[in-house]
Amino acid sequence: MDPAGWGWFPSVSRGEQVNETMPSALETLVKILKLEKEQGYKNAAVIGGLAAYETNWTNNAHAQARKPEHHALVDELADLLKRYEGLDNKDARHESITYMLDRIMGRKPMPAEYLERVQNFASTTAPAVGTEAPPVKPARTERNTPREQVEGEADEERQNQPRQQKQRPAKEKPRREGRSQGQDGDDDDKVKRGTEGRVTGDDDFSRLDMEFTGGARVPTKIDIPVQPRLARPPRQPRKPLDPDKAADLIRGLNAPVERVRNVGTKLSKLFNQLGVYTINDLLFYLPRRYDDYTRLLPIARLTPNQLVTVIGTVRHAEVRIGRSARKDFFMVLDDGTAALNVTFFGQFYLQRQIKPGMQLVLRGETSIWQNRIQMSNPEHEPLDVEELRAASIVPVYRLTEGISGRALRKLMRPAIDYWAENIPDYVPEGTLERTDLADLGWAIKNLHFPETQDHLEHAQRRYIFDQLLMLQLTILANRRVWQSQPSIPLDVSDEWLESFLSTVYPYPLTGAQRRAINDIRV
Repeated sequence: MDPAGWGWFPSVSRGEQVNETMPSALETLVKILKLEKEQGYKNAAVIGGLAAYETNWTNNAHAQARKPEHHALVDELADLLKRYEGLDNKDARHESITYMLDRIMGRKPMPAEYLERVQNFASTTAPAVGTEAPPVKPARTERNTPREQVEGEADEERQNQPRQQKQRPAKEKPRREGRSQGQDGDDDDKVKRGTEGRVTGDDDFSRLDMEFTGGARVPTKIDIPVQPRLARPPRQPRKPLDPDKAADLIRGLNAPVERVRNVGTKLSKLFNQLGVYTINDLLFYLPRRYDDYTRLLPIARLTPNQLVTVIGTVRHAEVRIGRSARKDFFMVLDDGTAALNVTFFGQFYLQRQIKPGMQLVLRGETSIWQNRIQMSNPEHEPLDVEELRAASIVPVYRLTEGISGRALRKLMRPAIDYWAENIPDYVPEGTLERTDLADLGWAIKNLHFPETQDHLEHAQRRYIFDQLLMLQLTILANRRVWQSQPSIPLDVSDEWLESFLSTVYPYPLTGAQRRAINDIRV
């Protein structure tokens, strides 16, 4: 299970998180405690309550702690989190949350029982008697190696800590200055977000947080390269095309879809249900949408009335009875930053498909209910971890029973790659150059598997141009057919015409009307 705040969903490691700085365990806990206060101390800030959250948080916090007093603080907070669920009234929970915030901010002194643990932690981190302390690396400039310098200073502090600790009085006040012990613990209006996405405020929590984690926080490694911007699509010079080869290519495009590699008779019938009968149909069987894994938002940053794609792990699933005995499928999706309530109205059969522990991709519009973000009846499919690791834009096709999205993409890719290199382009190069349009093969490839959003936009622009071109050519062809067919003359006598006009028009016709009738009769 991913510790809260490390990634967007459980299978993402620390190094794979994108464009975010890793919040420390203290910062994450501060946010959760404040959320618990806002929700009225219902023990619902995290799934399962604070006691269930304590185990992972404690492990994470001890891994980050740099000094003995930090380890003692983690133990104290862990004990308070465990006891929180057993507090039977709101006032007791309020006092517990306020006390934990005060301890984190340094406004309350450490209790005596945990001061004793400081000595224990100090002894475990002290070097063995008779052994030399490891040499400290020469100080380097912060510009060149800030991380090495910070770690070297932290190691030196840990080595000197036991001796410093023995010289301190047993009831020394916390290192935070400028705060009295009787100061109000409600700091909701004090904490604000700094320029680096950190929790800062008048209580100087950011300095404690940096000290706790061993120095200034280093942004996580960005493993998704900056996507290039395409002012115009790339085009390759066209090679002379032999007429016989062109005829072979046209016959290949009109071949049945079962000729595609790994598509046999059984799968071809499924493609037929989707309206795909030939290879040409397959090339233009376009995705209905795209899941951009390079632009995913964590659940904690969702706002109401957003059409978004989120990924996460199903933590809870059940069938609920709604109005008129309607059976709704309800689940909780967690991505490590927050939880999202998802309801599928009337779709109770999903309980056979979606189980706790599964990783899903959801796309839908967010809403808010009782101050919590939720989704209703979103599109869903199992997460393809390989595509997520590739951080690509994933096409999502219309499906039919018997074929999954992942299987369809696997079948489509080799066919698209081959024909993108070989399909003849019927639009002259001069037209493409004048209008900044992409080659047909390049457009087809990026309509199915776009490299970036720019690639997709250029491919869609070429596709729209082709649709309009085909519409105009069809209209012109129909007009040519109509004009090539001689009309059938109708013989109308003067007597019949005069009888008809006298019946329909009880007044004499004007000269212009007479000339128009004569022009038609010629």
